[in-house]
Amino acid sequence: MIIQAKTAMIVGMVDVVVFALAVLVTQFCMEGEMRIDVIGFMGAALNIVMYASPLSVMRLVWTTKSTEYMPFLLSLFHFLNGGVWTFYAFLVEDWFLGACYRSLTSFINVEHKADN
Repeated sequence: MIIQAKTAMIVGMVDVVVFALAVLVTQFCMEGEMRIDVIGFMGAALNIVMYASPLSVMRLVWTTKSTEYMPFLLSLFHFLNGGVWTFYAFLVEDWFLGACYRSLTSFINVEHKADN
């Protein structure tokens, strides 16, 4: 078996086990607000990890001034994730969520204009 296949199997098993543990612990060991808080913290932590993971690649892109090393699928799915959250914010009229996303994109645009 090649190393990529072994790695994919291990990652898949870890994903399934961690998800199963999260579901079992929150379902059977917690109630009400505690369950909601724990699931919210897990979601926030996973979101931070997801957006922090490409920072090493972004540093390489920044220093080489080339997007050759930037993975297209990662960029595409981050864009789609932001679009879904923005759509959700407008759908449920959660203006705080929409404002946070708008503030972040405004900050990125200001930083980009300052560099040019």
